[in-house]
Amino acid sequence: MVNGVQTPTTKDVDVLLGDLRAFTVLALREMQDGTPDVPISGSFGAPASDAAPKDPSRAMILPFLRLQSQFANKRGPFGYFVFDGFTDMTYPIRTVPVSPGDEVVLASDGYPLLRPTLDESERELQRLRSEDPDLIDRYRSTKGFQGRATFDDLTYLRFIA
Repeated sequence: MVNGVQTPTTKDVDVLLGDLRAFTVLALREMQDGTPDVPISGSFGAPASDAAPKDPSRAMILPFLRLQSQFANKRGPFGYFVFDGFTDMTYPIRTVPVSPGDEVVLASDGYPLLRPTLDESERELQRLRSEDPDLIDRYRSTKGFQGRATFDDLTYLRFIA
């Protein structure tokens, strides 16, 4: 984010797998009792109190998650860039112009609703956790909160260039 303007960095493969997980969550809920708003925590078919937190939908998409790495640093519809030491030096990297005095925010995808300050980003994360703990509606992900404070790693850096 530069001066409050976000640069989208969502990978096509993440959208695909997030949609696939949302599909499996909703399908499992329909199979369970036809109630579309029952949280998926707990083992499928067992109340959450009867089992350690699990996400059967994540287990269902796991083979696809494992295949995702085949597209790292590859061009094409599901390709994505990774800083891993095996980068193709000709890979087209998107750059964002930054001038002296610009406010820059860099964050990991653990902050899917990035805001200009850490406090605002944390509030958005907690609102998302409250409104969509399984992450199948407003922000679809390959995993939900599952009773945790976050669903992914959190890194946030804000500075003036």
